Amino acid sequence: MKKISFTYQKRMIIFLILFNILSFYACGRKNSSGVSDKSPIYSFPNGGTDSDISATNSFYFDPVVYGKNEEDNITDKFEDLVTASSTWYNAQKLLNYSISGGHIVTLDSNRNIPNAKIFYLAYTLNQNERKSRPITFVLNGGPGKTQFLSAIGAFAPKIVNNLKNALTNNEHSIFEQTDMVFISPVGTGYSAAISPFVNKDFWGVDFDAKNTMEFITRYLQKNLREESPIYLMGDTYGSVRSILSAQYLFKNMIKVKGIIMLSPLINYSKWLDPIGVFPTLAANAWYHQKVSIELGNKSINDFLDEVMNFTKNKYYPFFNSWRDNYSEFRNLLYKNSDKETAELIEKIIPSSLSYSEIILILQNGNIYQKKLAENLGNLIQLLQPMDWNLANEASKFTNTIPKVFRDLSELKFNTEPFFDLLNFHLKTLLGNQNNNISAYDGRKIGNYKSIYLEDILHVDNDSDFLFIQNDFLDLWHKLLNEELKFYSASEFIASNEKAEKIWNYHHVNKLNTFNNSIFEMNFFDDFLKLLNLNSEIKIFLANGIYDSVTPFYQNVIELKKYFSDAIVNKNIKLLNYNSGHFIYLDPISRDLLQNDIKSFYN
Repeated sequence: MKKISFTYQKRMIIFLILFNILSFYACGRKNSSGVSDKSPIYSFPNGGTDSDISATNSFYFDPVVYGKNEEDNITDKFEDLVTASSTWYNAQKLLNYSISGGHIVTLDSNRNIPNAKIFYLAYTLNQNERKSRPITFVLNGGPGKTQFLSAIGAFAPKIVNNLKNALTNNEHSIFEQTDMVFISPVGTGYSAAISPFVNKDFWGVDFDAKNTMEFITRYLQKNLREESPIYLMGDTYGSVRSILSAQYLFKNMIKVKGIIMLSPLINYSKWLDPIGVFPTLAANAWYHQKVSIELGNKSINDFLDEVMNFTKNKYYPFFNSWRDNYSEFRNLLYKNSDKETAELIEKIIPSSLSYSEIILILQNGNIYQKKLAENLGNLIQLLQPMDWNLANEASKFTNTIPKVFRDLSELKFNTEPFFDLLNFHLKTLLGNQNNNISAYDGRKIGNYKSIYLEDILHVDNDSDFLFIQNDFLDLWHKLLNEELKFYSASEFIASNEKAEKIWNYHHVNKLNTFNNSIFEMNFFDDFLKLLNLNSEIKIFLANGIYDSVTPFYQNVIELKKYFSDAIVNKNIKLLNYNSGHFIYLDPISRDLLQNDIKSFYN
């Protein structure tokens, strides 16, 4: 696909400047006092006003500039709405629908004043089924990403057709079962904080989820959809958004019927875990024919069944036991509750070359320190590297040399274990220094930069994603400009790196003791709390088997750990797809996913 040309951009800028002038007269935007010329349909407390500025099949220009910086905000409090009509069809039926784009102004639930203006795109069926027809609010990931990719890349009635460089009918669209509202969080899309709030006030785990609740509440009220079955769909970090937003909604007397999680990672403290990622590494090796002929001749499903059996019965027990012992060892050494001993250890570690030296010093100390030395010595005996038989078997499935598995389970002085397995695999699987495989989709070969810990979680570092995003943005703008006839003076913020960098991960639950980074967050307590609040809620989890960023097997481990079989069987459905991180960008997997989601609604 070609990107929007510079000439096209210049024509659009000239057009938008002229249209900006006309819009003040055509749309009744504001008078000199700053109040809408139209009578408000909804009154905000404390003197604020809201006006529903609507346009159907006519041009609409939004003159507001929505900043993406942390201190940016706007003063505009108007809810604009542009609507167009279209038709969706498959072999069995034809449905007329409305596509609407515009803004919802959310109210701060504590201060009861407008706090943000949120852009959204909605697809709604043109039939009077408001009470019975589901409505799904789609939340993207990042954090710091907007929703356009999942809209025109997967679920909307019309999606990107690469061959035609156009949006064409999506015969498998989940629109057959549900209306959809795609939300752009503050600092993305055309969304921003309203003064006195600033964008960064919403860039945090709880602030973001709360504002999502405020948006959904306002949308339901405004569109008379309070009685509709409500679903949430979250993509990657959007899954966390969904869990927390559903809790806030429940407290606000709004019950979510179901949540769809795409490529979720709910326990971020286990990211890059050597157990959870192992079957994904094996899938990559199988795909690139780096396993034995015997294993390579198996189907991917049969191969992964054998891998997961090995992981569950041999690989997991070893690493889990090793890790538990190591955790106890670290706590005794680095977090000792005895103040005198803790001070001694802190003093001697910098000058020591091994744990044996530290134990020797402790053996000459007081009674407590002698006992500590004994316990540390016993744990060291348990913290032995993986034996060669197990390492060879792990190597057989992943084409990673056995020594790497032994090195990963070697107790090294003052050094954290379990860091380099994924990085090593991505760089060396192909045996070619000039090429590696993508963390987001292990089937893809290239010179990827996103193979390091500090980069992998930022999808903007992945060249394939950037190419897709830029091409999709071309068609996204055509959808807004040509079909909806919605124009904006502002840049559409598809991805806000600033929001990701300063995101506030402080969030309190029973499993979180540190809140400085996403890699310390575990949201399974919130997941469990949601199921306790709403025992009828249904959860659908979907992962790609070639995705190393949010590996599918990690969810298998965590669900088994935190939930009973009864809860999993009643409330949770987990399916894996022959795809990478973005399941819906693989055409075959996308259609399968949509059909599975439609079954989930039924």
